[in-house]
Amino acid sequence: MSTLLSDYLSDCQNLLHDATNKYWTTAELIRYCNKARSMTAAETGCTRQLATAVKVYPQLSWVKLTAFNLNDRVALNPYNGFYYCCSIAGTSGANQPAWPTTNGGTVTDGGVTWTAIQGYVYQYPLTGIVTGRTALGCLDVYMWYSGTQRLPLNYLPYSQFSRQGSVVYNVPGMPSMWSQNNQILYIAQSPSIAYIMDLDIILDPAPLVNLTDPDLEVLSPYNECVQFYMAYLAKIKDQRWDDANAFMNGYFNMRGRTLANGIQRRLKGY
Repeated sequence: MSTLLSDYLSDCQNLLHDATNKYWTTAELIRYCNKARSMTAAETGCTRQLATAVKVYPQLSWVKLTAFNLNDRVALNPYNGFYYCCSIAGTSGANQPAWPTTNGGTVTDGGVTWTAIQGYVYQYPLTGIVTGRTALGCLDVYMWYSGTQRLPLNYLPYSQFSRQGSVVYNVPGMPSMWSQNNQILYIAQSPSIAYIMDLDIILDPAPLVNLTDPDLEVLSPYNECVQFYMAYLAKIKDQRWDDANAFMNGYFNMRGRTLANGIQRRLKGY
């Protein structure tokens, strides 16, 4: 069951005893609502979506007068701590360019533009996996091998992955492990060929703007959490710390109830 933006605002106003917007404007409450929806999605996973047929581009060696496609990646030998992603496709020049060593730096190479990405392991940004949307996190990664086998990669916490994944940092091969830090997906080994992967991701809900906008993403029972987090943010602005903590506890309790109801289940890896 979906909730209108106006319903969220009314529920929050009732909690705050401010039905006439005396202390908080409609614009403030709308902002709090969208923040609360994002937090609810991130902490419950209620906006999970399977992003399929996401292409993982291979790590290549630079070759002169060669066509490179968008998102192709090259690494230098010896490795300099960066790899270079093709941000404008074209044909490379007759001589290697002066490779930038600043994260995000670009260089023109014939008809190709390369963007430097710092790191010892393969990085894949979660932004843009679903067109026009932001992924808050990833729960699982599946890689297609030989076009017929779809196998899960082994997840490691980032600190552990950083130690193990960097051991094979510049030896392309078959990816076997993954981790996430902020909104960056890390994969090791760097792929030696193009692979297709499926990602179990949590999407940031699209903002609600108009009072009549229905929330088609944070659905029941998860939408019951939103009003409490909205009220928490409102009381933080008012610096009413005891009231803010009370509303945060209400959010925690409602979030716990929704997660305990059995709808959102996660399977342990084998």
